[in-house]
Amino acid sequence: MAVGSVEGERAPSAIDLPAFTAEQFALDNPPECDMIMKGGITSGVVYPYAVLQIATKYRLRSLGGTSAGAIAAAFAAAAEYARLNGRPEGFLTLQSYCDALPERLLSLFQPSAELVPAVDSIKAAIAAGGLRPIVRRGLRQGILPALGGGIALGLPSFLLQSSLYATGLATVLGFAAAGAYGIYRWGRRVFADPVLDAFAKLPAHHYGFCTGLTQGDPATPALTDWIYHALQHIAFGDPKHSTPLTFGDLRGTDPGRAEIDLKVVTTNLSMRRPHTLPRLGVLAAFRPGDWDKLFPAPVMQYLYGGGTIQSDREPGSWLFPLEDKLPVVIAVRMSLSFPLLFTAVPLRIEDTELPSIIRTLGGQPSKEPRIRTVHFSDGGISSNFPIHMFDAPLPTRPTFAFSFEELLSDAGDVTSRVALPETASEGMGVQIQEVKSPTGFAWQILNSAKDWQDQLLSEITGQRERIARIFLTDREGGLNLDMPPAVSRQLMRWGYEAGCKFTDGPFDFDEHKWRRLLVLYKHLEQNLEATDSIWEAGFSDWYKAYLREVKSYRKLTLTDRRQIAADIRKLLAARKSGDAAAIARLEEKLPKRAGTLKVAPKY
Repeated sequence: MAVGSVEGERAPSAIDLPAFTAEQFALDNPPECDMIMKGGITSGVVYPYAVLQIATKYRLRSLGGTSAGAIAAAFAAAAEYARLNGRPEGFLTLQSYCDALPERLLSLFQPSAELVPAVDSIKAAIAAGGLRPIVRRGLRQGILPALGGGIALGLPSFLLQSSLYATGLATVLGFAAAGAYGIYRWGRRVFADPVLDAFAKLPAHHYGFCTGLTQGDPATPALTDWIYHALQHIAFGDPKHSTPLTFGDLRGTDPGRAEIDLKVVTTNLSMRRPHTLPRLGVLAAFRPGDWDKLFPAPVMQYLYGGGTIQSDREPGSWLFPLEDKLPVVIAVRMSLSFPLLFTAVPLRIEDTELPSIIRTLGGQPSKEPRIRTVHFSDGGISSNFPIHMFDAPLPTRPTFAFSFEELLSDAGDVTSRVALPETASEGMGVQIQEVKSPTGFAWQILNSAKDWQDQLLSEITGQRERIARIFLTDREGGLNLDMPPAVSRQLMRWGYEAGCKFTDGPFDFDEHKWRRLLVLYKHLEQNLEATDSIWEAGFSDWYKAYLREVKSYRKLTLTDRRQIAADIRKLLAARKSGDAAAIARLEEKLPKRAGTLKVAPKY
């Protein structure tokens, strides 16, 4: 779809997708909800109609996601921003962009000119459909050189009146050697040379084939340009709005209460950790030579014109924008940088830990600041399904989450692709996927390392009933960049069905709050019981003796330290004062899959 598409314009489709109206989104004091969307590259086409359906019943308050989920969360936030500013038709603009997405999906991925030959080679290998077709093509390419080699060695032997055996042997050797050389030359020209050349150039391209910016015809925008214009059009009603949509626009003017709380996850490869944007959490800067190649010109003009300031630590660099000043498109681009497919986003960050480590090891660190290039890549590497993002111990509004799962049976074996547990006993555990190839073995290692925590968290009582799962085959979503439009629209339809599960289906927020309360009660009971046994077994006496001698956090006065012990005693006494036998066989009655309460890093 061109940037200036008309709202409500629908692409033709055999798939039955609903036609929404602006009146459906003009809600009067609706209930609020949060939404979390999992990463999944092209699987993200599932999300638009899920968002649209939920927005007909709920006001979208907190929105989060990773990679493709970050795009969907940003679009939803932009549409809610439009609604809060008197433009409920912003959701129709969102719909119009996404309706045209199936026809332009592949065109969004535009490699840098230098790397096009390698991409063409990879496409050719994928299009071949496996190793055997490639071998057959190679053999065909080697026939002519083989014939030439056979003649070149066999003919002289024949003319010299050599024996039939010698002539035959020379012909066979010439045929084999020339054929093998022909296949080698073809394989090197078509596959090896372009790929090896691209591999050597990848560091200069920050380890990605696509920058996200349009490489040719402006009428066919690449992904970052398309996202930027869509966000501007959805939020402001004008794709050429003078300033980019920022997190400050979404948050509103009340510093204590965000109107719309958008968060997306990116992965810091150099520091091996996730970050939740818009708060980067470290002082960082960018070089114009790097970012001018990654973000649309209006975004960079905004940054240079007051969106941020120049760094005083490194001449020529500009500070990463403050949270409210950060354009939404920058955070989304940092979250969707799928390894190799998209260029990682570079930032300059001072290594403040290395001097401390050198001193600890008895050395003398350099006085010069060690400013290094840090690469930010796909958020899904570290947290592909951040369902915890907006959680409190007890929920005050529902959080609707969407997850992609592999359909490990024939598509014909099922009548639906969307599942949401209805009863407390209906679980969604881990499927068993057999490893059948070295490639599958490698993928399972990668997926296990990055997804195991999200997977196990999704099974817990109080979590699983708020997750709509969409089951896809290996030909749907994911890295299938060339999905037929009909398949993309079918995924959109399943997204709509997933949204209906929350608005008109089995989701029961009262029941969800009850289950979350039970899980919290179980955690409190278990942890207070464990704390009580340790406190009474000598920890209390140790603390009483040590509280006058503490060596750190001395801002806590002696009175403060005594109050800490008094508060803990009150908490433990309150637990003991209850009737311990009031709930017989308590452990048997509480949820079995409740996880564990622990201190975890915040990112």
